[in-house]
Amino acid sequence: MTPQNWKIIGIVFTVLAILQIVVLVWLRQRIKLAIGILKTAALFVEDNLSALFLPIGTFVAILLFLLYWLAVSLLMYTIGTVSTAP
Repeated sequence: MTPQNWKIIGIVFTVLAILQIVVLVWLRQRIKLAIGILKTAALFVEDNLSALFLPIGTFVAILLFLLYWLAVSLLMYTIGTVSTAP
């Protein structure tokens, strides 16, 4: 690569870094809000530790429902074909 190419690459990365800093400054209020929400959520989880286990209970309930559905489907499959008597 020529020195001219390195210069162009350096300018492009400098512009991108400046753009990133401008966006970061522009979004600082939203970042502060997100940090506050995360702190509040952490306090909630600290006070209500059982909230962490709710998704596990939901997963088990759905799994039991799917197993029941599978068992009923297999039983219906083993019945055989439906025929009409004349």
